[in-house]
Amino acid sequence: MKLLFVSAFYPPREIGGWEQLTQEMVDGLRRRGHDVRVLTSVFGGGGSLPSETHVSRTLRLDNDQYRYRPWHFFLRRPVDASHNRATLMSHLRQFAPQAVMFHSMWNLSRQLPWLAEQTLPGRVAYYVADYWPCEPGVDEAYWVAQQERAALRGWRRAAARWPLRALQAERARYRLAFENLIYVSRAVQQQLLERGCQPALKGRVIHNGVDLNVFSPAASAPAGADRHLLFAGSLAPHKGLLTVLEALRRLNQDSALEPIKLRVAGSGHEDHLRQIEETVQGLGLGGQVTLLGRVARAEMPGLYRKAYALVFPSIWPEPLARATQEAMACSLPVVATPTGGTAELIESEVNGLTFSPENAAELAAQLKRLWLNPAFAAELGQAARRTVEARFDIQLTVSNIEAYCAELARSHGRS
Repeated sequence: MKLLFVSAFYPPREIGGWEQLTQEMVDGLRRRGHDVRVLTSVFGGGGSLPSETHVSRTLRLDNDQYRYRPWHFFLRRPVDASHNRATLMSHLRQFAPQAVMFHSMWNLSRQLPWLAEQTLPGRVAYYVADYWPCEPGVDEAYWVAQQERAALRGWRRAAARWPLRALQAERARYRLAFENLIYVSRAVQQQLLERGCQPALKGRVIHNGVDLNVFSPAASAPAGADRHLLFAGSLAPHKGLLTVLEALRRLNQDSALEPIKLRVAGSGHEDHLRQIEETVQGLGLGGQVTLLGRVARAEMPGLYRKAYALVFPSIWPEPLARATQEAMACSLPVVATPTGGTAELIESEVNGLTFSPENAAELAAQLKRLWLNPAFAAELGQAARRTVEARFDIQLTVSNIEAYCAELARSHGRS
C-alpha cells in the first residue's frame, strides 16, 4: 500500500511519545513492504535528515511551539497556510497515496485534513491520541485568553475580537467530516463524547504499543542504595511531578524509611522547570532528586531497568501514556493515577498501584508499601510485563493499523 502519514512533529524532533509511536508504526509498515511517506513540520530546524528519504519536513507550524507570538498571526499565518496547502496538495498528487492518516495535529491548521478529505473522500483517517478534535487550536486558545482577561486594557481586549471572528469563520469553513476515526484508548473516545464531539460516536479503538525486544526486564532488580524512583515525561504542570515531590517530603518524616531518591527524565518550559527546582530546594530534597533533562529514547530502556519503580502522577486524562507501557514492559512496578487511558493499562493491586490525582498522602502510602516489600514490587512488575505482552505489543499495533488501512483502500477501490 501507498500511505501518507501527516504529523505536526516527527522524531528525532519530537515533543513526546505520540510522535515516537508514529515513527514506530511507519517503520513497522515499511518493513512489511508498504510505501509509507511522512509529511511533518520544520520544527527543530527543518530539512530532512540524510537517512530520511521518506520524510518531508516542510510544513510550517501555526505559531511558535513554546512562546506564542501575536504578530505572527497577522503577518505570517496567511503566507504559511498557503504554503502548507500547496505542500500537501503536491504530496497528494505526486505520491498518490491510497490512504492518508493524520496523527499529532497540535499547532497545525484544520485546513490540511479538510483539504485531504476533499481530495481523497473516504480515504482520510485520524489516529486520535489527544483531544484536538474538540479543542481550540493554538491561535484560538491564545486570543480567547486575551479576550477573557478582564484586567487587560480595553484596546487589547478589543484587538482580540477580529482574530477570533476570523478563526471562527475558518473553523466553520473547514469543518471536518471525521469519517474514519481511530482512538488510542476507550478513554479518549469517551472524553470526546463527554465534550460534545459528535463524530466520536463512531470509530474504533486501536491501542498503541511498545517494542518488547527493546523494552525488556533487567536481569535483577536494584537493591540497597541503588534503589530509586523514576519519573519519565514532559515537565508540565498537568504531569503532576509536584505531587511526587510533596510525597517524598512526607516520606522523609517516616522513621521506617531512609530518604528515597528520585530521578526525573524529561524537559519542559523554563517557567515550570524553575518552579520544580525551587520546590525541590524548598522541600529540602536537593540530595534526593536528580533532574536528568531530556533523555535520548535509546537510553530509556537502561533507565527503566535501573529503577525500582516508575511513578506516573498525571493530573489530566492521559490518552494512553507510553512511559507506563515501557516501564511495564521492563517489569517495573508502576504507581500511577488512573486518569484517562491509564485505567486501561493498570489494574490496581494486580499489575501496579494507583492513587488519586494530586493526592500526595495516597502516593506516599503506596510508595511506602513498595519500598518495604520488594517481593510485592517484583510480583507487580512481572504481572505488568505479562499485561504488555498480551495487549500492548507494538507489532499488534502495526498489524491493526495495517489491516485498517487495507480495509480503507479496498472499500474505495484502491487495493
